[in-house]
Amino acid sequence: MHKRLVLAVLMAVFFFLNLQAFAAQDFTTEFKAAADDSTALSVIDKYLKLAEEVEDFRLLQGYWQKLDAAGCNNYFYDLLQKQPKSELYIYLWARIQADPAVQIKYGRYLVQYHPRFEYGYRLLLTTYQKELFSTPGPEHDSAKPWLKDYKKDRKYFARFLKYFPDLDTASYLNIGMLVWEGKVDDANKLLAEAQAANASWLNWQFYTSYYLQTDQILLLQAYLRRMIDNSSLTQNLSAEDKEQQFEQAYLTTLLVGEAYQYFFDFINTNPATLDNANIQTMYLLACAQNGMNGQAFILLDKIADNSGSLYSWLLNDQGLEALRQDERWEAIMARFKRGWEAEQDTRKADVIATRFSRPAPLWALQDAAGNTVRLEDLRGEIVILDFWATWCEPCQKAMPVLDRWMKTKMPQGVRVFSVNVWEEDKAGVLPFMTENGYGMTLLYGTDNLSTDYGFDGIPYICVIDKLGNIRYEERGFTNDLGENLSFWVEDLLR
Repeated sequence: MHKRLVLAVLMAVFFFLNLQAFAAQDFTTEFKAAADDSTALSVIDKYLKLAEEVEDFRLLQGYWQKLDAAGCNNYFYDLLQKQPKSELYIYLWARIQADPAVQIKYGRYLVQYHPRFEYGYRLLLTTYQKELFSTPGPEHDSAKPWLKDYKKDRKYFARFLKYFPDLDTASYLNIGMLVWEGKVDDANKLLAEAQAANASWLNWQFYTSYYLQTDQILLLQAYLRRMIDNSSLTQNLSAEDKEQQFEQAYLTTLLVGEAYQYFFDFINTNPATLDNANIQTMYLLACAQNGMNGQAFILLDKIADNSGSLYSWLLNDQGLEALRQDERWEAIMARFKRGWEAEQDTRKADVIATRFSRPAPLWALQDAAGNTVRLEDLRGEIVILDFWATWCEPCQKAMPVLDRWMKTKMPQGVRVFSVNVWEEDKAGVLPFMTENGYGMTLLYGTDNLSTDYGFDGIPYICVIDKLGNIRYEERGFTNDLGENLSFWVEDLLR
């Protein structure tokens, strides 16, 4: 009887401990659902008591730093004062320090005195990755402040890989070091080993950046072609269509990576690519960034009378500022505007043809003043919802357009709400809206909205009619947003 009682107690304790274990997904869900900063901090405090693993603390620090950096720093400093020789507390305090010299100092201490502690290497070597490997190379002036320390610590890259051969981070940091030093053959050998091990960081972003950094353009082209050939989205495309997909993907990669020489070389070798409207916009951006106004205006002159659809993009894209300062700009834009106005009826018909009807899921959300706004209370008005986040670049392009339309063209009977979702730093949401002077009503969204409304990317903009049905939507940002808003609302007000 006694043994059974002891066993029952042990099982109960085990069950209770399992219930109290740190669960990253549970923490993230609770944190994002917090209505204000005070509640969010209480969620962090709750999970601090449960955290045991390094990754638990790293997750909490990531959120805490954005919400209350001083409080986070003081907490881990106090832990370190109580146990000054603890490799865990040294690491957790040092990794959140703003001074990279501090991170190098304590990272070096950890790898010297705790050589089997993975996170010491990560602290030290990641600091070099951020501060040194972001410079053009060892001979560049920006690298000089770090070279003395780097020469002392370079051996720890190889040691990290030796002690932790199966750790993806070790191979990733070593490849970064070899690329920065210009040792491409050695980097390629290590990359081949990482590929054989199916390293977690092997993705499109890594490959495109790697091949550009190492000037392995033929390998970049081969990789992009392979990606297009293997994509389920291209299985039914003709060889010609796949080639167009490759051209756009390749030139986009070169433009984003600022590999302008390769970009212009490809277009000069394949001039027919400039018949593609998407490539035309890339070419104009590249010309504007490289002081090639003459080449840009040759193309603009060629397409001005039959490409009115580019007018809105030319009017708004920030990357074209150098062209806007050119004395030829106004005359060219007048030609584009005539074409754009002539095509307005066609554009409107195309937009109206996308109308559909789906009941809008109901919600009750908090505004910036803490008041509850309910969708069901807005029946009889047209409601425009813009789902966004402060870190989202396409959202940052859409919001000024939405604000300008609201303030200059919005008719009576329309309400516009900017619904913040997927936000880690909630404290920065209201200041972002205020500093930009946006007139949309801010609402703090909940995690279920993306599922309810059926979007997996932002911005997501939808228009709800007077009866509570979604009639129009836009996924992502397009330069036609301002005009589309007028088309949508005009149709629903009839």
